[in-house]
Amino acid sequence: MEIDSYVKHKIQHIEYPPELTQKPNDLFRAYIYARENRLTPAHFLQAHRVLTEHLLPPHWRGTYRRSEMVVMEHQTI
Repeated sequence: MEIDSYVKHKIQHIEYPPELTQKPNDLFRAYIYARENRLTPAHFLQAHRVLTEHLLPPHWRGTYRRSEMVVMEHQTI
């Protein structure tokens, strides 16, 4: 979803399919959480849980990774 479409979604309440708005909404909620809570290890992990709600399986949310990971955009390959 492009930023102008997301802004219209948030400000003008324009409806889009949930699969387009879930991840940007998670990012927005994580920013709000981070703004309202002092940075601590627990708050950092909670922000990660919020941010990755529609991105990662539940067991990987709000945890530190112990192994190397490759992060790629789906259009990279």
